[in-house]
Amino acid sequence: KHQYGCTIDELKLDLLKLKESKSEQVEMLKQKLETLESENKSTKSEKDRLANQIPDLTQKYENAIDELKCNSVKLEGSKSKHEELLNPKLEKLEKQNKLTKSEHDE
Repeated sequence: KHQYGCTIDELKLDLLKLKESKSEQVEMLKQKLETLESENKSTKSEKDRLANQIPDLTQKYENAIDELKCNSVKLEGSKSKHEELLNPKLEKLEKQNKLTKSEHDE
C-alpha cells in the first residue's frame, strides 16, 4: 500500500477515471460550443434577412403614404366638383321651397 492508504493500481484507476471524466466534460463543452455557434449563425442570418427587408419595407411605406396623399387630393377635388354641381341645385330648391311656402301662406 501507498502512503495515501491505497495501492498504486487504485491510484492509476482513479487517475484513469478522472481522465475519462475530463474528456467527457471536454466533449460536452465542445457540443455546447457547436450548438451555440450554430444558434449564433442562425440568429445572424435572421438578423441579416430582417435588415435586408428594411429598404423594401421603407419603400412600400413611402409608396403607401404617397398613394394616400394622392387619394386625399383626388377626394378634395371630387368634393369640390360635387359642391359646384350641387350648390346651384340646392339654391334652386331653396328658392322653390320659399316660393312654395309663400304661396302656401297666401
